[in-house]
Amino acid sequence: MTWASIERHILVFSSHRYRFYAHTIPIIFCLIYPILLYTYTIFFYACEQIFDYQQVLCGSPCFKHTSFILNGYDMDKKLFKLLTRVLTQDRENEKKPARKARHRYERPSALRIEMNTPHHRAHGQIKESVDSPQAMYTKVLADLLQSHNYYRARHSAQPLTVSQRLNLIAQKYAEYLAATSKFKHSRNKLGDDSLGENLYMQWISQGKVPVSGREAAKNWYDEIALYNFKHPRYSEDTGHFTQMIWQSTQRMGVGVALSRDGREVYIVTNYYPVGNIINHGYFEKNVLPTKY
Repeated sequence: MTWASIERHILVFSSHRYRFYAHTIPIIFCLIYPILLYTYTIFFYACEQIFDYQQVLCGSPCFKHTSFILNGYDMDKKLFKLLTRVLTQDRENEKKPARKARHRYERPSALRIEMNTPHHRAHGQIKESVDSPQAMYTKVLADLLQSHNYYRARHSAQPLTVSQRLNLIAQKYAEYLAATSKFKHSRNKLGDDSLGENLYMQWISQGKVPVSGREAAKNWYDEIALYNFKHPRYSEDTGHFTQMIWQSTQRMGVGVALSRDGREVYIVTNYYPVGNIINHGYFEKNVLPTKY
């Protein structure tokens, strides 16, 4: 009724110019905006879709995470959530912390990569406390290497070795993700050669997030349930798993970083030579069924 009264006043008592700006233009905008919004987001807006397969609803339009303007159509919901969070902040301290994990797989490569980079010496080990970043990294690296080689042995794949060069590459990108709270692939390379890459992120609502290399590896390997060995091929649902056990991959590097508040952990694993090569026959040769 209020809006109807305002419209009546504008149409009856206002000048033609005022009616054009206060009545006609808003209607035109309301009609055109949805068309422009969906046309832009579907055909022109370049962003990488992110899915969280551990959630009931695995994802949402990528522009919701990257554009304030394009996401403005549901800003009222965001303001309501923000207000609710502020009002209930005291009660949240009494709740059990929520832990959620996200993971990303590397897109497949259409090129075959040959190993031509020499080994490098590892830096000397330094004694650290249990809670130090170096101790955390050492534990995650050891757990990931052990888990990878355990799973690879089940599929008749040779064990991986750790490359210090790959460690430095992965660690640099893990620190970038932790500093920016982004979750997307790096396109890291070793010289001119592409690297395989698996990403994992876990966060907690309160306190310090637990960091587990074994949990990340298990999360990736569990995609085996979705892989069809009778019809071997690349799939976005199994990209972590197939990279982990890829027969021709020989080396790996690991990066681990926490966010500034300690509630998010980012794990980056790079592989060389790269896996998930979609050329004909590669999956048949490199992704073998379990032998036990």
